[in-house]
Amino acid sequence: QQALEQYKRALALLEQLTREDPANVECQRILLSTYSHLGDVFGNPKWRSLGDAAGALQAYQQMLAVARRLYEADPANQQAVSDYANALSRVAGTLPGRKPAERLAMLRESLKLFQQIQQVNPQNVMNRWDLGHGYGLVGDALIESHDTAGAIRAYQESISLHEALVTAGVTAPAPDLVGTHEKLALEAAKQGDRESALLHARRALEISDPVGLLAKGRSENEQRFLTPRGTAAMGLTYALLASAKHVKPADAEQHRRQAADWLQKSLASWRQLQADPAFAPPHRQEMEQVETVLKALSKP
Repeated sequence: QQALEQYKRALALLEQLTREDPANVECQRILLSTYSHLGDVFGNPKWRSLGDAAGALQAYQQMLAVARRLYEADPANQQAVSDYANALSRVAGTLPGRKPAERLAMLRESLKLFQQIQQVNPQNVMNRWDLGHGYGLVGDALIESHDTAGAIRAYQESISLHEALVTAGVTAPAPDLVGTHEKLALEAAKQGDRESALLHARRALEISDPVGLLAKGRSENEQRFLTPRGTAAMGLTYALLASAKHVKPADAEQHRRQAADWLQKSLASWRQLQADPAFAPPHRQEMEQVETVLKALSKP
């Protein structure tokens, strides 16, 4: 709430400055950034916030208006392209659930802009991260639209970009990468493709392993929320494989036991994090998913 009040004060001053000096691009970039932070405080679905989705959407739309203005004034400016792409993603992420087609269209437009930057500057690490994240968001939207094949292709593109970054020692994309491997693992498990499902689940576990090679250089703040995700990926995958079509009874029982073991490890880790200030709604949703599946496994 205090952050909200400060951002509102800042916005009043920034709006005045941009009216007095409309040619000041740097001031407008600070303005759009502040609208972004305001939206995050109101109701970014990924972080702790005030839970005001309507307020967040309005702030992100104002961010988008400024970003679009700067982009249209100088479409060759890579910073303007990136700001516009990120603003589109922010708005798409807070659109009401009844607007899947609009969300998907905005995400595809955002992705196209990130691809433009990639063509101009393929070594731009931040853009490669954004591009990989963008493919993941498109994949999620395609799942909502029941286009599983399209979603899988988008997830694979995301993995290709983020794997290269994480392998090179860039730690920031690791959460996205673990989540995308889990999504592909679960999709494969639904189809009864045990080999592909476990391949992705094990990679999610490997990336999130706190004592693994990829954990070197990763901060404790980054690691603590990765650990339960890797074990969850294994547990949720085995749980789906246990109920797959044509699975043999003996194999199904073994999968259930393995699922329960991995999910118990994940749940123990999640519960230790509940008092952490960074424990956000998505973390609670992930923990509750683990709890729900674990309870279902315990039923006769």
